[in-house]
Amino acid sequence: MQILRRTTLLAGGAAFALAGSALPARAQVGCGETLGPGGSFELTANLDCATDPALTVVGPVRLEMNGFRIACTLNTLDGIIVQGTGAKLSRGAVSGCDEGIRGDAPGGRHTLTAIVASDHVAAGISLQGDGNKLVGCSADRNGGSGVALTGDGNKVSGSSATGNGGQGFAVVGDRNVFSGNVAASNPGSAGPTGRGFDFVGNQNRFKGNTAAFNDNWGFAIEGAGNKLTDNRSAGNDNWGFFVDGASNLLSRNTSSGNTNYGFRVSGAGNVISQNTSVGNANRGFTIDGSEARITGNLAAGNTNWGLGVSGADHLVSGNNVRGNLSAGIYVDATGTTVTKNQALGNTPPDLRDANGAGCDANTWAGNVFGTSDPPAPSCIE
Repeated sequence: MQILRRTTLLAGGAAFALAGSALPARAQVGCGETLGPGGSFELTANLDCATDPALTVVGPVRLEMNGFRIACTLNTLDGIIVQGTGAKLSRGAVSGCDEGIRGDAPGGRHTLTAIVASDHVAAGISLQGDGNKLVGCSADRNGGSGVALTGDGNKVSGSSATGNGGQGFAVVGDRNVFSGNVAASNPGSAGPTGRGFDFVGNQNRFKGNTAAFNDNWGFAIEGAGNKLTDNRSAGNDNWGFFVDGASNLLSRNTSSGNTNYGFRVSGAGNVISQNTSVGNANRGFTIDGSEARITGNLAAGNTNWGLGVSGADHLVSGNNVRGNLSAGIYVDATGTTVTKNQALGNTPPDLRDANGAGCDANTWAGNVFGTSDPPAPSCIE
């Protein structure tokens, strides 16, 4: 029975091998084979492999899996090893191996489309190198991270990672783009695992992603110049968003129902604007560092203070802080301007300056509030 077949393209009535390879079509390609460089292959049946790895794919090459599955007969064996550059894998599953799909450096610019990597001992999908793309993939119930990437300029969209023992998505690198992905119910194992999205790097972009019901932080981002917009973090067993570094932007994100802070942001020059933090089992927002711009956010119904800042030289303006079970806005900083905020219905006080009478070098002006510490009349206005 033919398991994999080499396909050709027709042009002007003549057949030629994709990528110009002179290799003839093979009647049967089985476990342990190396595909490429060059050519296009199709999986025509499920493949159960006792070889290590099940397949090696060397780019540039195409592997169309046609909805079939590659499985390892022992979970000490690797699934698909991807080498070279520009390999393309689509529409299939890999299960029951040590690592599901592993791309080693040097290499990169690989594309995985609609690939399912599940029930592996280590990572589901692990790629090193730059410019890789994952579209509509899923990585579920793996012992390590669902998706692990090391490199720059990778793009991941419409993919999911659930039930993994490491992180949902773990990435080290710069200028990566993540959009419309879901990391949910990752239990982790020992130590700092179980995070939905765990990133170390600079100038990464996150838009429209969801982290829900993970056993640790929803989003953990370390680095500078990262942008997080329109993401959601809900029901995680720790902080919703943790961002540590300089000049990061958080805008229009929502954090709700997490067991610790909704947002914790540290570093210099960060912008936290138009975010929502509601119903978290600790603080709504905690901002450390210097020169942060904290504007237009909503903090409501959190079990500690709504919005707290420490450090120096922040701007806190136009925020709506209500119904939190400790201070509404709590400032333990110097050189900070707190203006045009609304803080009502919080467990008293609505506004608090930890510096006491005189508010040190902080400026409070134009705020709407019920109670304050120090009490009115005071430096808090």
